[in-house]
Amino acid sequence: MRRSMVAVAFALGATLLGVADAKEVPQSTFVAWCVRVDYENWGNYMKFLETVHKVELEALKKAGHIKGYQFVKTYPKGPDDWNLAIVLEYRNWAGLDTPDEVLDDVEDNASAGIPNVKEMRKAKNAWRRVIGYQIYQSIDYMK
Repeated sequence: MRRSMVAVAFALGATLLGVADAKEVPQSTFVAWCVRVDYENWGNYMKFLETVHKVELEALKKAGHIKGYQFVKTYPKGPDDWNLAIVLEYRNWAGLDTPDEVLDDVEDNASAGIPNVKEMRKAKNAWRRVIGYQIYQSIDYMK
């Protein structure tokens, strides 16, 4: 009986030590911009995202500044809730340190050939309202 209790205690201790030794290995860092798009301007804003913003995001991805992006739609419960999130995926926290001037140059070069791009950029502020943003990170636990 005593041997089995020692064996169980040893197995439990080894298991706990294995869990305590686990390390967080950061994967990707995400920035989610949460916006509220007016329903009467939903089509205009989607056109902006498809014709201008998506081209700029693809250029940032090709240049290695972001890993990816995603648009997430939700159904708000109140007038101050967001209904669209624009999520940018970075390789790590350091990706957030890229100067705005560098990112702006990449975006401007990518969207230079799109007609009415300046007017669409100005109009987007009337079509949507930024509710806020959230930075988060995916984590894998490894031994």
